[in-house]
Parts: sequence; C-alpha cells; structure tokens
Amino acid sequence: MSSLPGQEAAVRHIPRPAFHTMAITAAMVKPALGRRARAALALDTIDMTFDPSPTRRSFPDLPNTDMPTALEELLA
Repeated sequence: MSSLPGQEAAVRHIPRPAFHTMAITAAMVKPALGRRARAALALDTIDMTFDPSPTRRSFPDLPNTDMPTALEELLA
C-alpha cells in the first residue's frame, strides 16, 4: 500500500519470527532482501538509547539546541 504526498499510510507491524523466517528464506533467492530483513530485525531488537552525559562532561560549552529551535533557525 503506497500513499500519495499529503496522505497518511497505515502503520503495519511485522512480527519478529516473520523477519527471522524471511531473513533465512529470502536470502536464498534474493540476498539483498535477506539483508534488509536482518537489518529490520536488528533495528527492532537493538537497544538504541543514547546518553549524552559523557559528551556533556567532556564538552560542557557545547551548545544544546533542541529540535524546534534548530528548525526555527534553519527555516528563518
């Protein structure tokens, strides 16, 4: 299901076991598709939290700009 610009697409969830199966079986036929399934599985399972504390301690004078402010400055 593709959407046109300005339209919202439905969010779908693919269960992890389906990605496991797809990574193994699709890789035999089309390796690129197997790699995509493995990448999706990794992105779904790896803890990708970020703690800025060590960087802030190393570089206390580094500005901390939030996203709304950065966008406002960029688009001004």
